[in-house]
Parts: sequence; structure tokens; C-alpha cells
Amino acid sequence: MLRAPSLIELLGHIDPEKLKALRAEHPENAKLFSTERDLGSGEMTSGQRTAIMDLVGKGLPAVAKDLDDLSKAIRVTMQKAANIRFVGAIVATVAGGISGIIALSNSNGVVQAVSAFLAMFGGIATVTADQFERAPSGRRIASTDEYASLVEARADVELIRLKVSQDATNPIGDSEVAAMLDRLNGHAMTVLKLKMA
Repeated sequence: MLRAPSLIELLGHIDPEKLKALRAEHPENAKLFSTERDLGSGEMTSGQRTAIMDLVGKGLPAVAKDLDDLSKAIRVTMQKAANIRFVGAIVATVAGGISGIIALSNSNGVVQAVSAFLAMFGGIATVTADQFERAPSGRRIASTDEYASLVEARADVELIRLKVSQDATNPIGDSEVAAMLDRLNGHAMTVLKLKMA
């Protein structure tokens, strides 16, 4: 029997009533709506296929919304970090120019003090930008790699949504249904990991 424990967990957090309704609608496939892991699989019955398609259909909006929300939040954080880095680079550049000007008119000690003080601001800006990219867990969630993976996941969710919407006129094979459930479960797991980071 196919399972999607991460998708079930995400639906349970976001919309427990929707999950409860799915369980009531498909009591013969109760294991599908469980967070238990299953080893191995067998042939998919028509009832299981219907239950899986319902789960995918109900899970798509939840996963898509969370992916959109996380993408927006990460994009904002990435922009803040980029702005801080930019200010740090400007300060470091200006520090060199100011040090040169001061060196022409003052003693060596003043030049060294001013240079060190301005360079410190550049370093603080870089450290601050690095901290903006990290979650409390220490994971770099506001990185371009993480953002790109969210964009790819969101695009895949949209492809799954299109396939599901066309299932009535162009039936999806059982192996593709299983693959869609597996991919959507993986995207739900990504959402859960990022929310917990």
C-alpha cells in the first residue's frame, strides 16, 4: 500500500478537518491516511487509486500555499542579506578611500585607527548578512540553492495539479499516480523541514 506520511502530517497541521473528511470518505483505505511508513507495495485497487487521487487533490493546495509562503519569506530574507552585504562592501571600499585621505594629513596612528574602525563595520555587515540567511537551527535556509529547490518543487506541484485536473479525460496510469503521490509527499517533507528549521 502506498503511503504519504509527510503529506498526511502537513494536512493534519494545516487543515485537520479536510484530513478527517478524507478518512471518512475512504474508510476502506484508512492506512493511506496514516503517518505510518510502509515497506513494499502491491497492486493498486480502484478504491485505493480513488483515495490516492483524492489525497493528492486535497494535498496540492496545502503544499502549494506553503511553498509559495516559504518562497516569499526566503526571497525577502535573501534581499535583506544582499542589502547588508552591499552596505558592508560600500563601507569597506569607502574605508580605503578615507584612510588614504587621512594618511595625507595626519599621523600614522590616526590613519590606523580610522581604517580599523571602518573595516570593522564591513566585517559586522558580512557577519550580520550570514546570520540573516540561517534559521535558528543553523541551516542556511535563505540561500539561493534552497530558494531554487523551492521554485522547482512549486513547478512540480503545478505539473501534478495539471495531471490531476486532466485525469477524467486522460486517465493517469497507476504507476504515475504512485509517482505523483511520492513526489507530493517529498515536497510536503521539504515544507515540514523548512518550517521546523
